Amino acid sequence: MTGITAEAALETNGKRLQILKDIVPDLRRVAGLRDIDTRQWGFEWTPLDQAAHDLGRTLALVDIKSADDLEGAFARMKKSEAEALFVTRTNLTFNAGK
Repeated sequence: MTGITAEAALETNGKRLQILKDIVPDLRRVAGLRDIDTRQWGFEWTPLDQAAHDLGRTLALVDIKSADDLEGAFARMKKSEAEALFVTRTNLTFNAGK
């Protein structure tokens, strides 16, 4: 998804999950890549977890502390049988792919 530069409201991530479900209707399990050192993670993930519940989807959170944790994080996502990946915007998640 493009065009979102900031999470303007608590509902933004829930809406992104809704759009993902609309694109992939059979989607059941979504991995959530979370920068555990970001203090606002509860602010972003609590409404997302509620949205997943409301949509009948399972959100499997995978925590990382640095880009070095990505290989293990993806192995945990695969083991959890996640069918999609949801990433919120933090300095770590933004820069880890570079």
